[in-house]
Amino acid sequence: MSVTLSSISTAVDPFNDIPDITFDSIDVSAFTEEVEIYTNTPAVMIPTKLNAMASSMKTWLNNNISAPLENQQNTFKNEVVVRTNTAMNAVETYMNDEVQGFVNGIFVPWANDAGDVLSNHANSLETNVTGQMSQLTADYTLHVASQDALIAQALADMLANLAQYTSGAGEIGYSIHQTNELLADVTMTKEIGFADYLYNAEGNITFAQEGTNTTHHINYDSITGAIKSFGEIMEIVGEPRPFVHHLKLESEESTGSTSVAKIKAYDMFKNTSGGGVNSFRGTGHEVNGDPAVELTILNNTSVPDTDNPELILRRGLDAAIMVGGIDAGDYIKITELDGTTIYNGGVDGQYAEDYGTILFRPNSSYCHDSTSGVTGWGVPASFHASDIDSSGGDYDTPIKCETYKDSTVALLDDFSRSYEYNIAGESYDAALSDGLIYKVFINDDSGFIDSYAYTIDANGKMGTGAILNAVYDDGVSDVTITNSGTKYSYNTTARAFDLGAVDVTGSSETKATATHTLKDGMINAIMVDTPGAGYTGYWEVDVAEVPGGDGHTHTVQLTQTEVNTIKNGTPVTTTTVDAGHTHDQVVEWNEFNQSFVFSGTSGAHTHPLAVTTHVVNPTLVLAITTSTGGLATGEVYLKEDDTLDYVRVTDGGADYVGADTVAITGGSPSVVGTMSMELVNGGIASFSVATQGTGYTDTTAKTVTIDIQNNAFNPSVISANVGDTLEFTNLDIQPHTVTHTGGMFDSGDIPQNATFTYIVTKATEITDKYDIYDDNNVETKATLWVRDNSVYVDMVTSTGGGVRGLATVNPAGNVLNIAVDRPGQGYVSSDTVRITDVSGPGEGAYASVTTDRSIANVNVISRGTGYSNRTQIIAVDNTGTEVLDEYGAPTGVTTYGSGARLKAILTTEYVAGFCSDPAYTNSTDCGNNSGTWTAEITIGEISGVNVDAGGTGYKDIDFLINDPEGTGAGASLEADLNNVITGVVLSARGSNYDEPKIVIDDAGGLIGTTHKTVGTGFVGTVGLNNGIGAATIVEDWQDYVDGFQRVMVVDAHAEPTGYGAEGTATLGVAGNISDIEITNPGTAYKTPIVLVAGPVLHTGASINNVNTDLALYGPEGNDNASPFSANNAAGTNFKNGIMIQFENPNGHTLNDSWDFKLQSWHLGTPASLLYTSSRYDGNLENMRGIITLKDVWDV
Repeated sequence: MSVTLSSISTAVDPFNDIPDITFDSIDVSAFTEEVEIYTNTPAVMIPTKLNAMASSMKTWLNNNISAPLENQQNTFKNEVVVRTNTAMNAVETYMNDEVQGFVNGIFVPWANDAGDVLSNHANSLETNVTGQMSQLTADYTLHVASQDALIAQALADMLANLAQYTSGAGEIGYSIHQTNELLADVTMTKEIGFADYLYNAEGNITFAQEGTNTTHHINYDSITGAIKSFGEIMEIVGEPRPFVHHLKLESEESTGSTSVAKIKAYDMFKNTSGGGVNSFRGTGHEVNGDPAVELTILNNTSVPDTDNPELILRRGLDAAIMVGGIDAGDYIKITELDGTTIYNGGVDGQYAEDYGTILFRPNSSYCHDSTSGVTGWGVPASFHASDIDSSGGDYDTPIKCETYKDSTVALLDDFSRSYEYNIAGESYDAALSDGLIYKVFINDDSGFIDSYAYTIDANGKMGTGAILNAVYDDGVSDVTITNSGTKYSYNTTARAFDLGAVDVTGSSETKATATHTLKDGMINAIMVDTPGAGYTGYWEVDVAEVPGGDGHTHTVQLTQTEVNTIKNGTPVTTTTVDAGHTHDQVVEWNEFNQSFVFSGTSGAHTHPLAVTTHVVNPTLVLAITTSTGGLATGEVYLKEDDTLDYVRVTDGGADYVGADTVAITGGSPSVVGTMSMELVNGGIASFSVATQGTGYTDTTAKTVTIDIQNNAFNPSVISANVGDTLEFTNLDIQPHTVTHTGGMFDSGDIPQNATFTYIVTKATEITDKYDIYDDNNVETKATLWVRDNSVYVDMVTSTGGGVRGLATVNPAGNVLNIAVDRPGQGYVSSDTVRITDVSGPGEGAYASVTTDRSIANVNVISRGTGYSNRTQIIAVDNTGTEVLDEYGAPTGVTTYGSGARLKAILTTEYVAGFCSDPAYTNSTDCGNNSGTWTAEITIGEISGVNVDAGGTGYKDIDFLINDPEGTGAGASLEADLNNVITGVVLSARGSNYDEPKIVIDDAGGLIGTTHKTVGTGFVGTVGLNNGIGAATIVEDWQDYVDGFQRVMVVDAHAEPTGYGAEGTATLGVAGNISDIEITNPGTAYKTPIVLVAGPVLHTGASINNVNTDLALYGPEGNDNASPFSANNAAGTNFKNGIMIQFENPNGHTLNDSWDFKLQSWHLGTPASLLYTSSRYDGNLENMRGIITLKDVWDV
């Protein structure tokens, strides 16, 4: 036996150079309120001095610490490298010269008696290596000691240099206090070694002391355990009092960030007098650490000079009340003045025990107008605030709140307003009148004495104005999504149907049932791999025969350039190509029908100007080479440069296999393009009706009659199916037209008693909406809803999507058969057929879907090899989604998907490849002998990807695979098509629904720019909307000002949910409400009330007493029980405490006006509260004090 050892040639690489150590420039902002300085040191000089200090410190540190330390480290590391390489060379030499020869020359021949010799050699090797390592260790120890001495000396030098900045002639340096303030944070960052500490019942530290620095009253959240607040005391040498502050911490749930704020704090404790009377004593400090201003100041400290001292807090500002020395069994709380009613507004920590903390954020006071919803500092939207104390807004003080007015005057602005609180029966009632809007204006300036009038806008208050009854619309509610599904394409649509007689709750009819068969190998998409060149093609458009003529037709041929021009809105004139006579046809595009329409013609006779049919590039034919499949069809589209653009598969056929190929014949290209195809399985081949059921709606084509009478279509909402005939009869004397806004038909003038018929031929995906009008009276309108079928057929499935079945129902209500209009994909045999009658009376609910693409799974196409555990996988959206405006036009802004977090799953062990038949050890032999070869697994293959977060907003998804160590290669990943439905947005809620059903339909289409798919899995429900369909007038009122009336719909339920209803009101000659039109029904109203708000005119008086209060009246009550009615009599009103004055009786200009909204100042937290101590049995111990609350504006 011969053993050969390879030579050892690897040396230890030198250590990387230690980066240079530098200190960034330090700029100090100007001091504000917390810096104390000598009186002869101007505050403006502080930043300059600090910057000088920082610059000198930086220079000294770089010269005296950074450079010497780096030089020592580099010297040391170089010696380590040299000695390590020396040791390794010795080992290498010994192994190559001694061990290799010994093993080959001695050990093999003399293996049985070589033990002693081998032992000697091993010992010699050990001694050699041990000696080298001992020397290395000794050297390392010396260098470390040298380095420690160097650092110690550097720190000593730094302190010596720093001293020059804390003293000096002319007060050029900083005081001890200022230096200590600067170093306080540094001192507090030292490792804590507690001299004293306290714990709460949960084992959390509540008090800690390090030398002269104390952290106290550490307050924890009882649920999360997070620190909520704590106080700090720092004794500073040379200062007459310690530095104190109290900090409150708040976490932002959405971001996880924590904010810290200084707050006012009191430290309250029990004091027992010589007579045994217990009371509170306390110290306190303001936010900045100054003694609390309301307590006695002695020796720079707030001291407990009185029992149970009054505490003064500011509304809207935080404070902490810390308690100590409280007996076991006692607790501290904040109450209202009765001493028992707990006050919890803004209070956190009620029933505090010994060494506990109560955090108190008193609610701000606010300006109240009964309609606004300004929020902040404890004021929720339900308080209806128009402004909050000291916000800086228009009404943030009582005076601004209660005297605000907006004037429009030409000459004099001599008007003032106020409130009367003291006259019996005429005092201001804030609860009743806040929110009313008055406008006082000069209505007569013709004489020496001017006169005024005013309007009152009730602004949504009930009890005045017109009385209306709301009528529900029976439209559909918002959609509740319980499963968002996946793989939905951009072609996904939504529609709310109304269940027919078979499917409504409690139906006695029999449900139809059916079975299905599947087909595989369908062509899902044909991709253009190379576009070729020089293709010849055209779109062939049919010209219909002349009615009553000889039946001849024509065609025109359009190039792709002409087609694009027409679709972009520019008509093209082209000549027919048939033999014989010709016609010049003006061709336009009908967007509604997605087809061409002729708007002009010339020639020997006139062919119809109507929408027509067309064929795309009839000379270009798909040629699929297959031995198994068939029936696939498609259309080939060209670009304007005569290259291939794309192929639209119109029928995927069946039974194709992966080896089949596709090509295009025809078109005489100069360069032939190439293409490939994508196959899918699980389409529906056929339906077979098992049970015909009963009560379904007949699908036989019918005639739907509509009358035109009194300038109105009757009915104005029309329902029909594809194939039905519409018959319009004019019963008026004057002619009418039946004109479709989308250009599908135009009857021309229909004389009296004549009819116009139209057969609905346009195929529809679920439903189409036709807007119809009379061209002779555009206010005469109707809506036609066309469905594809009165029976909706789909599948109950967790995997498939896209099928469309069309049922045939006989007049007896039996389902005879179901045709497959679209097979869909992804279905399995265990799926079941669902047949739903959707012929209920409800109509008109229209919706669109919003989708969001994220990553649910990542498919590993190729695993690659060699990837390190530092490998990153990053999802990128290179395409992005173009943002459109409300009209669908591009905004020039593109958004990109983001937020996915992915982690590679790597193989960690090598596994050799193997054959299912152990007799074969390589893949070739295994395959040649019908075995299955399992490939080897190497270390560092990406076997999968964990999706920690799927992200949002992606269009196309690519992956970047980054291995920082550069060892991995070869992996390829593909994202799934996880495009989910995030919302169903109703653009119209319809009407007359009984039991609505939401239907999501995906005919198949793109996700991103290349992947074609169909959606599956959506589950959602929809109910009745409880929106407002109409309002009936009970009391029409009077004196509304035309042009200013507005309809308001409110939900008066105790727990309101309704929102969104809108409408318009029309006035009569007396300013009364003559008509109400609901323009948006809104949704989810429980107790709807329809109001007409807006100014109502009231008579004023002459300005004959200047600088004298003139009382304004409130609005009139609209029934006896109205709070605005005087003496419980409808139609009356009373003075409500609103006072106005004029300084001059004349000199105004007609229509000078003063607008104001009635508002009143409401206190947030009550003006006085108590802090009290009591036993758990409620007995007081004479320990209670007043908390006085003040507004910020009042301090």
